[in-house]
Amino acid sequence: MNIVQRYFEEASEEYQARSGRGLWRWLRTIEASTLTDFLEEVRAAKILELGAGAGFYSAQLLQHGSLTCVDFSPKMLGQLELPVKKICANVEDFSTEEKFDLIFCAGAWEFLPNPKATLHKMAGYLNPGGSIILLTPRKSLGGYLYRWFHRKHRVNVRLFSWARREQEFGLPLERAERVFPFSMVLRFRPGHS
Repeated sequence: MNIVQRYFEEASEEYQARSGRGLWRWLRTIEASTLTDFLEEVRAAKILELGAGAGFYSAQLLQHGSLTCVDFSPKMLGQLELPVKKICANVEDFSTEEKFDLIFCAGAWEFLPNPKATLHKMAGYLNPGGSIILLTPRKSLGGYLYRWFHRKHRVNVRLFSWARREQEFGLPLERAERVFPFSMVLRFRPGHS
């Protein structure tokens, strides 16, 4: 078990409750509003959620189609009480023969050792015309505070550049929006340029 997985396994019991209070709730409310806007523009009958955790966004995604949730924490997945397919796997190691209309990832991309290669691998799991939506931290004052918070727990977090987002991810970007105070939402449609 790596240090990131250990951190989330230990945090899993209180994770959902803590994310619904105070500053964290405020941040998630802002992010969820932007993500809702992005989701409304996508037709998705079959959705893959990477880094689903305890399912904060899963209920919202389930309103758009059938949902497969992937997370490396059995304890997090155990809290997900929705009619979804659950797969316990590391995002980078996950593989499937299935194809999806939407791949969604909020709050996991920054922990991956090789996010660009993983994104290209995930693009191969899309149906023609499918989209990938990522919520990830960007280089900003808030982003550096977010990274500092995780470093206190010995967890490394990657911040992504708003100015270089297309180069850093290497896929055709359909839409991007900054989310105050430190995130960005990106939508890729690999089959389009």
